[in-house]
Amino acid sequence: MKLKDWIPISISVVALGFSVFIWWSAQNEAERTREREYLVDFLRPLKSILYITRDMHQSLLSDTNLKKLEYAPDYVHRELHKDMKPDDPRRVLWRVEIARLMNENEKAVELVERHIGRVENTELRNLLEKFKMHALDWQEMWRAILNPDPELVSGYTGRDRLKTDPFPAGLDELLDSEIARVEALIGLE
Repeated sequence: MKLKDWIPISISVVALGFSVFIWWSAQNEAERTREREYLVDFLRPLKSILYITRDMHQSLLSDTNLKKLEYAPDYVHRELHKDMKPDDPRRVLWRVEIARLMNENEKAVELVERHIGRVENTELRNLLEKFKMHALDWQEMWRAILNPDPELVSGYTGRDRLKTDPFPAGLDELLDSEIARVEALIGLE
């Protein structure tokens, strides 16, 4: 074969290589875009909400000898109010804080429900499911205490009756590592 015979073949090979490179770049960019959306639409907002709720939780407990709001909300409610008069403004403030905490938990549950299908890490997905159940149970128990329906609550009150599971251990660490993984993947290290 002569040199002039190789020219069309060379041009075709270069064009094919360039086309493959463009396709690969587009696929790579699409993956980075999906991961960026996952980070911006789910991971960071969830981390922010969990930070806010942890801070609110700690502030609610800072003036008491209680260790958790999860344990027997009716007992916690009595303990928080036992030294307060019925017209004490702290009672209203406390109810507002619990309502805010429930609102933030609702936002977190909505985020988890909307994005859990995108979570590839099985352990993180399982902890997010546990968190979702924790938040929903917590909210249900506190609604029963704050707006008691005697028929609904009767038989379920008492220190060992109304309980919710604690915040899932390890969720914060796994969420941080997932954020770091995604940031590294999209080049935000």
